[in-house]
Amino acid sequence: MAEDTLLKTLEEDARAQASEVLKDAERRSQEIFEAARRESASLKEARLKELSATLMKERSALLNSARVRASGALLEVRRSVIDAVLKKAVESFNLLPEKEYSGLLKRLYSILEKDWESVGTGRPIVRINPSDTGKIDEKGAVLVPDPSVSLGLVFTSADGKVRKELTIPSIVRKAAKTLETEVDKVLFGGG
Repeated sequence: MAEDTLLKTLEEDARAQASEVLKDAERRSQEIFEAARRESASLKEARLKELSATLMKERSALLNSARVRASGALLEVRRSVIDAVLKKAVESFNLLPEKEYSGLLKRLYSILEKDWESVGTGRPIVRINPSDTGKIDEKGAVLVPDPSVSLGLVFTSADGKVRKELTIPSIVRKAAKTLETEVDKVLFGGG
C-alpha cells in the first residue's frame, strides 16, 4: 500500500508538473503568437507604407506626364490658331481695295529705294508680281515680272550681291515673334 500511495503521489506530482509544463507551454506559445502577430502587423504596416509611397510617386509621375502632354497639346492648338490668324492677316492684303494696295506697293518701293542708294552702282532689279507691274513707277530700277513674288517687292542689286525681300509674308515672318505674342494675348489672354 505504501507503494500505491507513493505511485499515486508520484502520478499526481507528474500530472501537476505536466499541467505546469502545459500551462507554461501554452503561455509561451501565446507569447510567441503575440510577438509574431505584432511583427506581422509591423511588417504589414511597413509594406503598406512602402507601397503607398511607391503608388504616390507613380501617381505623381503620371500626373506630371499628363500635365506635360496636356500643355503640349494646348500649346500646339494655340500655335495652330496663331499661325492661322497670321496667315489670314497676310491673305487679307489680297482683299485690299486697289487704291490702298497700290499705295502699299508704292510705300514698299520707296523703302527699297532708300536701301539701294547705299548699294553700289548700276540699276537695281526689282522683282514684282506680274499683276502688280502697273501699280508703281520704277524711277530708275529695272522692273522684272516674277510670279513667285507675292504681295510686295524683291530688290536685287545690279551685281547680284545684295537681295532684300520686302513682301507682306516676309514682313510678317520677321515680326512673327512679336505678332505671335500679341495674337496670343488677344486670343488667349496669355503672354
